Amino acid sequence: MRKSLLSLVLCFLLLAAIVSSHVLNWAAAENLNLTPIETQVMNSINGTNAYQYDLELENIGLNHSLSGYSFRSSGSVGANETATWIQNQFESFGLETRVEPFDFTTWNVMTKPVFKVDIDGNPDTTDDQVVANSFQPEHYSWPTPEGGIFAELVSLPMPEVQSRAGIWGARYNSTAWNALNTTGKVLLVGREFRMNSVNYQLLVNKLQEQPPAAIIYTYWYTWMSDAPPGFSSTGGRPASQWGAYLWRLQIPAGWIDYEDGQMLRNALANNTHIAAQITIDASIGTSPHYNVVGKILGSTNPEKMIIISAHYDSVVNAAFCDNGAGTAGVLELARVFSDANRTGQYKPAYTLVFVAFAGEELGLVGSVNYLKQHDTEMKNVVAVMNLDCIGNRIFQITETATDDNGLNLQGIVTRAGQDLNVYVNYTSVENGGSDQETFRAPTIANGDYAFFWGADAGISNITRVKSSILISSIPLFYNDKWSDLGTPGWIHTPYDNSTSTSTLGWVEVANLQAHIRVTGLSIMRVPSPDTNPFLTEIYVSLAVAGIAAAIWIYVKRTSAPARYVRVFMKKLSHEILVNFGTKELVFVIFLTGVYMFLSFAFFMRVGRDEAVIGGFPTIVTYLYFGKPFEMIAIMTASGTMVVGGEQDSGQGMSLPEYPATTSILLPSMILNAAVFALLAFITIYVIVKLRYLYEYSKSSDVQRELQRQDLE
Repeated sequence: MRKSLLSLVLCFLLLAAIVSSHVLNWAAAENLNLTPIETQVMNSINGTNAYQYDLELENIGLNHSLSGYSFRSSGSVGANETATWIQNQFESFGLETRVEPFDFTTWNVMTKPVFKVDIDGNPDTTDDQVVANSFQPEHYSWPTPEGGIFAELVSLPMPEVQSRAGIWGARYNSTAWNALNTTGKVLLVGREFRMNSVNYQLLVNKLQEQPPAAIIYTYWYTWMSDAPPGFSSTGGRPASQWGAYLWRLQIPAGWIDYEDGQMLRNALANNTHIAAQITIDASIGTSPHYNVVGKILGSTNPEKMIIISAHYDSVVNAAFCDNGAGTAGVLELARVFSDANRTGQYKPAYTLVFVAFAGEELGLVGSVNYLKQHDTEMKNVVAVMNLDCIGNRIFQITETATDDNGLNLQGIVTRAGQDLNVYVNYTSVENGGSDQETFRAPTIANGDYAFFWGADAGISNITRVKSSILISSIPLFYNDKWSDLGTPGWIHTPYDNSTSTSTLGWVEVANLQAHIRVTGLSIMRVPSPDTNPFLTEIYVSLAVAGIAAAIWIYVKRTSAPARYVRVFMKKLSHEILVNFGTKELVFVIFLTGVYMFLSFAFFMRVGRDEAVIGGFPTIVTYLYFGKPFEMIAIMTASGTMVVGGEQDSGQGMSLPEYPATTSILLPSMILNAAVFALLAFITIYVIVKLRYLYEYSKSSDVQRELQRQDLE
């Protein structure tokens, strides 16, 4: 009887070990309070500090006496001043700092751009000239000739469209278009044409057949009247399926807002000889762009690295959110982690590499060149956290898959958000077009580089960093107004400035602080990849069994433990033969199936990876069922193509079909079944023993003796 109770206790211990380790893993995966060290470091992150850094970055871009009128366009005077300022900040924090130049195309605007309307078309009379104060050149616009352009102003008629939804089926009046000769004239165009790929094609054809002297964009329809001008990353040098057609045709391009556009349209309707005067005093050449790098060496594994990055370049605006906010976040994290490392409060296990990238707006050229210069280091990069446009209402990250080392970066950031009471929204990698993609998918980044600039960057074969994530916030774009958010964002517009913080709720201090803290907490947790709950359960079970065996041997006080092991195994086999018949084995098989079903029911995770199918960068979605065992993977694909810096509606373009496929991961399936069979066996054994003990307690002395002999 005593031996039977001991065996029962041992089974209970094994069951408790498996269940408790499972619960502990679940708890760790869901939410654990911050440790005292994490709390101290997080409390050191100050949103006001970051906001002040952002103001400094904005001031450099808006100081036209210092930076000209290129703001922080990569490689410009303003951008280079910014790089120097960031370098000084890193050095003041005590980071090991260096500036890494690379040569690339540069665009500088020397003097204030000008757009005037001349009502009588005579440049000698100036009292009839009206200045369009909202005018800005498109980023990377072709320059006007010396002295500017003075030419007749014309506009292409737009179709009647009552709402945004109607733009998809709208078609231009081909008769009116064909009747208007745009050669050598200043052409006013409604920007909404880019919302329809068919009409976009017609416009490009018109420009190529009859090149105007300049093109001016405005929003045409009343349903876009509250939208400010929206600058594409390189809108003056379009990255499109038609190539950089504005540069090829040497057509300067600029923007005016809806109000100034209405003024021009009314003038055209009431006068016959209107002209426009345009000056875009830009210089285009090749010069250095600068990535700024600061390091904190790791304390235990300095060869391993975590990259924390943001781009500091801009389009032709103050770029307070995109990406002054992200750069400010990197600076604040660098300050806090450097202070913690220096004082001994927290010493990172891995080397922290803080990078401020140039050239993101030009097609990720800053991170592409960083990858080229550090190609041999990529195998040691554990994770990349790229901050771009943080500080708005909803914290958002791109989805990531668990990497080959078991690191689930998406899960780490999500749990950090939960621990800090910050809601985390997810978006797919297709929507995460920033510098983290260079590390996550060098092949696709190489293709995008060729798409933008017609050259091979040579990074396709560099080791990828699968754990690369975009840390951002929404709303971002004006068209978020028509999404589930219902609120527009203002990046790539003149509204992306610090004034909008109070008037539009844009990049607020509290949000900025919260988003930086989630990032900081995630950095602290990266060195410990998610442990596989299955492995943990096995380790704990073996440890408990080993301890129980050691105690058993110690109690027996024998010098021959091997003999007791043999005796134990013999008695174990006897127990199985005595207590397990066909009925019990059927129960074990049934219970194994139940456990496997529960694994499917309670655990599912989504990972994402990229594939190149038919020449198109296509995102493949892997859904793994049966976590933590990943027994089945269902793979589907989706894809988008970017045209001219804006997502194409898909009209006239087809992406390759990729049917869903299901794969059974056989080794994991077998291992999964074996573990659950063991768990089912122990469960049934405990039930059998408990039943015998219950019957024993209710039986007579003679029956007890017979049962005792059976149990022994």
